[in-house]
Amino acid sequence: MIYLAHRFLILLASLLLLSGCFATLGKLNQLENTLRAYEGAIRWSEFELANGFGVPGDPSPDLARLNDIAVTAYEVKASTTSKDTLEARQTVVIDYYDKHSITQKTVTYQQQWHYDENQKRWVVQPNLPDF
Repeated sequence: MIYLAHRFLILLASLLLLSGCFATLGKLNQLENTLRAYEGAIRWSEFELANGFGVPGDPSPDLARLNDIAVTAYEVKASTTSKDTLEARQTVVIDYYDKHSITQKTVTYQQQWHYDENQKRWVVQPNLPDF
């Protein structure tokens, strides 16, 4: 009888450990998909779409001003994730130009991602790079 109880506890502990691993993998998979979607929005200069990845309630930039910005390159230089998989940071170098001046510029964008438990999604701060 004690042997069965012991096996049951080991099985229960294993299941709890596995469920935690699956939850972590799920968040990391969701982060990867979110980062890819956000990068696509920035690369195609879809700033209104990219702004939607930000923290709700944070001030929005002047999106009309960004209509003149064209992104030419987006390169991830560094990426880290916290041990609890609730925070992530990315350093991205973005090349762009203003359609009126045709002057190529570069900005280094420090993204801070946070998993919002209430919304069950990743959000970024600041919403957009400072072009």
